[in-house]
Amino acid sequence: MKIELIGCTSAGKSTLLKNMIASHRNRQQEIISGDDFVLRQTLLAWLPHRILRVSAINMIGIIWCILNCRKQRNLLSFSYQYLSRLPSTITLRERLKIARILVRNIGIHEFIACQDTTNRIIIIDEGILHIAHYLFVHESIEPDLKQLQTFIELAPCEDVVVYLCTLKNTLIERTRVRGHKRIPDGSLEAIESFINHAITTFNFLGVNPKINPKLLLVSPGREVSMASDKDFSPMVEQAKHIILTGLEEESL
Repeated sequence: MKIELIGCTSAGKSTLLKNMIASHRNRQQEIISGDDFVLRQTLLAWLPHRILRVSAINMIGIIWCILNCRKQRNLLSFSYQYLSRLPSTITLRERLKIARILVRNIGIHEFIACQDTTNRIIIIDEGILHIAHYLFVHESIEPDLKQLQTFIELAPCEDVVVYLCTLKNTLIERTRVRGHKRIPDGSLEAIESFINHAITTFNFLGVNPKINPKLLLVSPGREVSMASDKDFSPMVEQAKHIILTGLEEESL
């Protein structure tokens, strides 16, 4: 089973991922992060430093995207056309960075999809659906929901999607403290605009009929619920249990 975590910057995705893995360490079914799984499968898990590991993940993702460019040509074509039409307030440097992330995330999705994941639960922090955050969330412009709908139709979806819903004021404060490379001036007004656009984007993803039956919501109070009350797969129920166990670990 493959689970993707999505949510605004500073929503707590990485923390939840670590706790989900830690809480299931001694159980029969292995839980592993997407990055660690890719490094293990390519015999690069021995890399000691974070920078080397991230560089390896980036390279593997790019290579696998190139190998699967025909399969994902519609998504790639749409994304690059959308990037080219963004206003001049989005710099060329930022567009190139988004393009690199797009290629990497598609490649990592394709790499994991062709591996044997029997008896493993792979949790992907900011995977292929999270590309929407890079394409559509900008401080200076509103998300284009019509184009976002096209993106959803083109993008593949993992077995389960987990959306970490966090209070807007909490997200703003965390972003203010930590800073964000995509909010250059760091003003409160710019941060609030960026967070508003992110919330709009993720909420739109969550109600889409392609994603909704696979979606779990983690509330600000750390309660877990199914977004849909019908047509969900057994994997969603299993993922809910894993998340709840991870949240218990978080509270210890």
